[in-house]
Amino acid sequence: MTLNEKAWILGCQYEPDEQSPFLRNSSGDELSKDKDYKRRTSMSRHVESFFRFTYRKELPPLSLTPYNSITTDAGWGCMLRAAQMLMGYTMRVHYLGKDWRLPSRNREAALLENDDYCNITEWFTDYPGYPHIFSLQHLLQCGMKYDKLPGEWFGPSTAAQVFRDLAHLQRLKYGGPLEVLVTQGDTIYTSEAEGLCGDLALNSLDSLLRECAARHQGSPLLSGGEEEGGTTVEPARSCASQLRRMAQLAGQPRGSPGPSPFFDPLLHPPPSTTQPWACSLLVLVPLRLGIHSVNPDYFQELKDLLRCERCVGIVGGRPHHAIYFVGYRGDELLGLDPHTVFRNPPPSPCRPHPNPNPAALHEYISQVHVRESRDLVRLPFSQLDPSLAVGLYFRDRDEFEVFCEQTRTRAQRAQQDYQLARSQGRPASAPPPPLFVVQHSAPAADALNTSDSEDERGSSDVEDDYVLV
Repeated sequence: MTLNEKAWILGCQYEPDEQSPFLRNSSGDELSKDKDYKRRTSMSRHVESFFRFTYRKELPPLSLTPYNSITTDAGWGCMLRAAQMLMGYTMRVHYLGKDWRLPSRNREAALLENDDYCNITEWFTDYPGYPHIFSLQHLLQCGMKYDKLPGEWFGPSTAAQVFRDLAHLQRLKYGGPLEVLVTQGDTIYTSEAEGLCGDLALNSLDSLLRECAARHQGSPLLSGGEEEGGTTVEPARSCASQLRRMAQLAGQPRGSPGPSPFFDPLLHPPPSTTQPWACSLLVLVPLRLGIHSVNPDYFQELKDLLRCERCVGIVGGRPHHAIYFVGYRGDELLGLDPHTVFRNPPPSPCRPHPNPNPAALHEYISQVHVRESRDLVRLPFSQLDPSLAVGLYFRDRDEFEVFCEQTRTRAQRAQQDYQLARSQGRPASAPPPPLFVVQHSAPAADALNTSDSEDERGSSDVEDDYVLV
């Protein structure tokens, strides 16, 4: 890989002369490294606007015996940190827009006045209770529901499920901005998206919230931070299972008894509706693209994904070494690496009350944002672990429907071109398998099996669900 190649960062293309943080002459040499002549290029401004969440030390002890001695996630929490970065970028796009960049002048003062930015940073600081919804403490608590103990390495699929549950919780209790759909396999079912974000979810949200609030009495994350017996108690259960059941009902006529064992999708086309969604949607697609390494047939598919405007990144990396990938150049992925250890910041790093501390705020900003594009880590596609998860963000129904139609059309066109070449006797190789496909709804048997598997994991029994610290 050289700087003579174009680079792509989540839907944005950068020419070679846009990738260096310094001005260069026609021979490619840097004109000067003196600070007065440095210039931020488009790519560097883009890269530094990502959140980089890394290992932390001196964390508040977990209120979980025998894990209360854990005060750092160094060495095992990289997948959760990479997933935090993906979720943080999604929240940033939702509230600040895809084209938002860090202020170039008076940065600390400008960020202190940006309430959306300050809120996002609070959600990801590592402390128990509200507003730190996506803190390491809550991620570990939720992970125990999926048989992951503090100190164990999370895989992409489990990390996706944990963020799904916490995003549901944030929306139900605190009016969070989005729902998270974690696909089963490589298929995105539009009926599940409709159930989470459409009018069915909107009509059922108030009653479901009241039900959850009744079950979660005494939880500080849900009711303001009460304690029982000196131990902080968080929600005894998430409402993800109810929302998944709502998703399964989407697209069925009101009063329908449920999915028929003889369901025929040709006789049940997707319902036409123009009602706006009640919230935005993040789709996480856990994938396994090979046995020991990624099948080379998928390399171009991954590149096309990172060129898509709806993509919010890929969580993957090498075995037990997670990275948040945001783009590629040539045959190498570009990403943000969480494998740096910093001290835990204050609970509200961008709200330093009562007396602002500019030095502390500057230190925090330098930790959670890389300085320039050269700080991105590079990984050849050939060395990528086959287990990963891709993220797709949709602000509203229109964006989702356009993406689904484009995905279907692209797959059909590739197959038609292949068939045409064969019919004309021209040499042609079969089109590579797509990373994922889009369908309206799962077959009835799959829906029933999914429901059964949820019950076996304990999603319908309060005793088996996680308890947030």
